[in-house]
Amino acid sequence: MRDTNAPKYVLLSFGLYSLSEVVFVWRMSFPIKGEFFKLLYKFGGFSLYFAVAFVLLHSVVTLGKRKTAIFFSLAVLIGFLSELFGTLYGWIFGQYYYSESMRSLLGLMSFATPFSWGAIIYICYSLTNLFLSGLGGEKPRQTDRFWRYIGAIVLLSSIDGLAAMNLDMILELVSVSIGAWTWSNGGPYFGIPISNFIGWFLVTFVSTFFFRNYESYTKQEMNRINGKIDCTIVGVYSIYLSRNAALALVIGHQEYALIGVATMLPFVLIALLMFLVKRSRARIGTSCSQEKL
Repeated sequence: MRDTNAPKYVLLSFGLYSLSEVVFVWRMSFPIKGEFFKLLYKFGGFSLYFAVAFVLLHSVVTLGKRKTAIFFSLAVLIGFLSELFGTLYGWIFGQYYYSESMRSLLGLMSFATPFSWGAIIYICYSLTNLFLSGLGGEKPRQTDRFWRYIGAIVLLSSIDGLAAMNLDMILELVSVSIGAWTWSNGGPYFGIPISNFIGWFLVTFVSTFFFRNYESYTKQEMNRINGKIDCTIVGVYSIYLSRNAALALVIGHQEYALIGVATMLPFVLIALLMFLVKRSRARIGTSCSQEKL
């Protein structure tokens, strides 16, 4: 029996995440004054945890508990291994290292880093599903013809990877500027190697490729997604853009904000368009049913 309050929990966690990101940007923009603001600023430090709570709840509502466990086990593990090999050997992304304050896991990375990967990969996976749902399509099934099946999974996973890579086009610039991590040998993109963005694409692509293959053998849940839940996914992706664009302006790099708008906003606008198309199709379907009656 499904919990009818579950969508409300998703909306609540989305609200808390949104508020925490506002506080985080505020904290980065203005100096701390007074005890009240010190306590308030601490709330902004929980933004990632609210994001993780949101995606877990969203996934349970749209995919179910079993698939949620499998998706995040896979995404967090692949995210962790990519960071491990990246910080140790410079594989996948290039050679980099985290600031001292962020090396809480194995002395190499933040404990939250793998969970951040899980959240971002899930958001991009869900955004692609929204595109597919808006176009009236269905997720690939193992009963489809082989080349159609493989082609669909590769295409969908590639869109997942591009959504994540485009997100990192601004996230990387802002994070490096505020000293979250440092690239050892630099690179052509504002001192960042191109391999980093290829790595972001590959980590996301591989994670969702494996999951979409597993998912093709199971019952599909496209009809379990509702309008409000759709909007929260678009909202979280938009918040990643807004937060990093705001920080870019704070640190005096307007060009970073422009890059973020150019790379991420198209995904937001297409998602909103698909949402409107889906709503319009649903209304037309309802009207046709009433006319037949």
